[in-house]
Amino acid sequence: MRQRPSQAGGQPEDRSRSAPGMPAATPASVPASLPAPATMPAPDAGTRSPSELPTMRRPQLARADGALPTHLAAPEHAARRAEEARAAQALAQRDVRDVAAGVATMAAALHEHTRRLEQAVEGTYAGDASDPRVRLLAETLEIARRADLRLAQLGDGLRRVHSSVAASQEMVDALQRERERLTLLYQIAQELNSTIELDDVLGSALARLIEVVRAERGYVMLWDAASGALRRAAARGMDVHSVTGDEFAISLSVVNQVWATRQPMLTTDAQRDQRLRAQESVVAFGIHSVMCAPLLVRGRGVGVVYVDSRIQTHLFDDEHLDLLAALCNQVAIAIDNARLFTDLRQRIGEISAMKTYTDNIFGSIASGVITTDHAGSITAFNRAAERILRVAEATALGHSYRDVLVGLGDTTLTEMVTRATEHGETTLGQVIECELPERGEVSLRLNTSALRAGDGAGEPLGVAMVVDDLTELRRSQRQAREIESLFGRYVHPAVVRQLLADPRALNLGGEIRTISVLFADIRGYTRLAEESSPHVLVAVLNRYLEILTEAIWREEGTVTMFIGDALMAIFNAPLPQEDHTPRAVRAALGMRTALEREHERTGPHPSPISYGIGVTTGEALVGNIGARERLQNYTAIGDAVNTAQRLESSATANQILLSAPAYVAVADWVHARELAPLVVKGKSLPLPAYELLSTRARG
Repeated sequence: MRQRPSQAGGQPEDRSRSAPGMPAATPASVPASLPAPATMPAPDAGTRSPSELPTMRRPQLARADGALPTHLAAPEHAARRAEEARAAQALAQRDVRDVAAGVATMAAALHEHTRRLEQAVEGTYAGDASDPRVRLLAETLEIARRADLRLAQLGDGLRRVHSSVAASQEMVDALQRERERLTLLYQIAQELNSTIELDDVLGSALARLIEVVRAERGYVMLWDAASGALRRAAARGMDVHSVTGDEFAISLSVVNQVWATRQPMLTTDAQRDQRLRAQESVVAFGIHSVMCAPLLVRGRGVGVVYVDSRIQTHLFDDEHLDLLAALCNQVAIAIDNARLFTDLRQRIGEISAMKTYTDNIFGSIASGVITTDHAGSITAFNRAAERILRVAEATALGHSYRDVLVGLGDTTLTEMVTRATEHGETTLGQVIECELPERGEVSLRLNTSALRAGDGAGEPLGVAMVVDDLTELRRSQRQAREIESLFGRYVHPAVVRQLLADPRALNLGGEIRTISVLFADIRGYTRLAEESSPHVLVAVLNRYLEILTEAIWREEGTVTMFIGDALMAIFNAPLPQEDHTPRAVRAALGMRTALEREHERTGPHPSPISYGIGVTTGEALVGNIGARERLQNYTAIGDAVNTAQRLESSATANQILLSAPAYVAVADWVHARELAPLVVKGKSLPLPAYELLSTRARG
């Protein structure tokens, strides 16, 4: 029997080697006279009526959360469509397999029948060509050959259909994976857009990413400008738990490289990756699969997303890296928006705080501030303006400045605002003396200026007036002049400064205080007065009193009175002095030394002049003595004063006597001689006394 050559050339074609259920390969050419096969109807199982086809629903106007309804990337909607597509593909594949199996069976039977015909026609009956029956067999053989060839071609077509269906299945699977990625991005986008609190959102997005790419761990690290380094913002494991600090062992080399290059990185096996094998962290932590991508906003890096697996190699592919990049784009924008919102909220808080602060300053400022609009209505009237002008804010706001200011009984304020409103005139530092209805005579300093838009050259907005109350200042200035005139010549300058700083120190009643008192008196004054003219006597007296006063002031004492040829000084009043007794004793010694130098300078005097000095320490009433309008002196009254005066009276020429309390206070650094108790006027008991000789070096 004659055999047909195969397409490979030379060898008989063995159709029995075709794949199960599929026809074997056949020659590519088909005789033109072969009729085209009838179209095979699709199986009934794969047809669906129009009523069974999915219909498009009209979306509702709004969802419960206020968002627009959509089925785009909705998980349940997309999943249903994917299941329907997979079911249709499975049905098509089954139909193709059934048809292919039927065609293969028919082709095998026909092929076998054709083979037997060839054996009969070309072998047994080859010599009986004239027999009509042989010719009929020959024609039948030709038809069988053509049918066999046609069935082979149909088998090839069914194989192509099967390949197409398989390819479409792969496409559907790819679309399914794409749908899952889009669904993930959709859900993450919804979560990112639903809140600005990134801690929870980053953790949720990271957990979903780990679930989709089947990573073991994942981290989000954000750039901290304050520390100049990446810090961990979120961390998750494959079981969606938060990764603790002990588990935070990642390849920092990968993170740093991605952050530096701003390019994503993927490795299927970090242990074999030549780029990473030199990195100790990769080897030490046993990391295999790694993906890392930067978080970029307008080309500016804000952080890094990192996922890895220490268990499985070749876990990630380019599609996973593409998903990570898309996720990073969304998260980066969300982070930037959240930071912008945080900055905005902080700025709003700062503005609010500044407004509150400004309002507090405006309300607490000592100067009265009054502003008007371009129509002349008062728009601001702070508490100081209320206090100075005795006008309530509620009475002034919203009313014309003319009605409010004219009611004060003085037209100066109204005229100044009018000039500023109508002519843009600025008035600075104008002081007026006037009487206000509820305050009487006051002294005010006024500043007015027109308010204009822009840089001051725009349209008029109104007028601002600042009112400073100088009434108390002027009164204080008058008091200061009085204090200087009253105390400046015989009270220590420190006392004058204190009284100027606090005129309330001029209390007539005074206060009880422990002080040191010094009395000094000229010896031989009567004889000096007899032997000297009044002019000479006054000159000598003033000179000696000046010497004594300078010695007192060097110790910052206060000369409280001059009584003829005597003077009185106190220490520890009005300014506190912890060492007031040593100061008084040093002043007494300074007096004696200064008098000795003066005598050496002037030479012998016909009537020698000397002083007696007494010093004591004790309680006394210190304050201002005299009528309020006729102050006599700042002095002290009490037993301590009387004791010092008695000591001074008992002292001989140039002798310094100390009371027992005064001596005890300075006994460690002076030489003194105890005297017999003094019997003095006004004292029922003798007065212990010590003569001050000199000072001694302190050990």
